[in-house]
Amino acid sequence: MLRLALAALVAALAGCASTADRDPRDPLEPLNRRVYRFNDKVDQVIAQPVARTYRKAVPDEVRSGVRNFFGNIGDFFIGVNNFLQGKFEDGVGDWARVAFNTTIGILGIFDVASDMGYEKHNEDFGQTFGWWGSTCTPTRWAKCGPITRNTAFGDCA
Repeated sequence: MLRLALAALVAALAGCASTADRDPRDPLEPLNRRVYRFNDKVDQVIAQPVARTYRKAVPDEVRSGVRNFFGNIGDFFIGVNNFLQGKFEDGVGDWARVAFNTTIGILGIFDVASDMGYEKHNEDFGQTFGWWGSTCTPTRWAKCGPITRNTAFGDCA
């Protein structure tokens, strides 16, 4: 049993090992590693404490309103992407969501469109670029992180 545990530990640690040799497929690996370390520190020191404090201090109803407000803004762009992908019925539905939530839902704080039966879609510029057959380059991957080629254009553009 001890040997099995030791073997599992060695295997797990070996999976985390990296070599000093650079991967020729990723010329920006050193930069990516520095950016990752920086982002990880910012996440630990600033973002996580702020998020925990926000969750404790702000009531659920207020957080839901904030989420709905920004979701309403996103619905406009989802509609644009649906139109660009030829999904006209979905695009009209998305813009109807924006209209109802902005007016009746008080600037989108309340999601009345869902109660009215308007489905919320999830489209982004990455999907639109993919629909149009775009390609992506490694410099976009370095800026955006581990994502698909098409999403690299959509999320970074």
